[in-house]
Amino acid sequence: MDYLVELNEMSNATGNDGGYADYTNLTATVSRGAEQTIYVSCGFSGSSYTEYWHVWIDWDHSGTFDTNEEMVSGSSSSADKLNATFTVPSDAQLGTTRMRVTMKYNSAADPCETFSYGEVEDYTINVSTTGSYLASFNVNAKDLGNEMPTDVNVYPNPAIDYITVTVENGSRVGTISIYNMIGSLVKVEEINGNEKEVDISDLPAGSYIISVEDEKESITKQIIKQ
Repeated sequence: MDYLVELNEMSNATGNDGGYADYTNLTATVSRGAEQTIYVSCGFSGSSYTEYWHVWIDWDHSGTFDTNEEMVSGSSSSADKLNATFTVPSDAQLGTTRMRVTMKYNSAADPCETFSYGEVEDYTINVSTTGSYLASFNVNAKDLGNEMPTDVNVYPNPAIDYITVTVENGSRVGTISIYNMIGSLVKVEEINGNEKEVDISDLPAGSYIISVEDEKESITKQIIKQ
């Protein structure tokens, strides 16, 4: 997965940093009271997922991120460049301070949280009185929204001959595995996208677990075959 963070004169495109990266050698200049636009994106190699983005900036130089220092909060399953705006506090302390950008899969993150799937990156912000440099990164950028988490829906349920498996707020390149209630694997189908019709006419009547699986995780649902 590839990541991108852009703010004013600072632009940083990276790969997977193992969950955390210190980029405080990179600086973006902002001015007190100015409205700023930050651009972020994550490039999915196969499946796509709802990712929750947050940006905190330590305006008072206290060394901690306070609740009112969360500047951006949103979620999206898009691999496109996303943008969000925030306003620099008029009383922000001048000089350099830390900005933290987090991207976490399927749920919101705290500023100091450790999580399995996602990325945390730290940058430097330089607060000035006037004259911050504004770069034009807004080509084809989409607004960072507030999408629901990635989930799987299976219908009809109960079913007779066919079920349709849909991935909501994301897509999957992987498999759909069907298990009976004693845990035996009874059918496997490939999925490449966000919807797949599966023939279950050959399965005996009963309850089954549908598992949509890829390199990151599995999402399971229970169905009844009539």
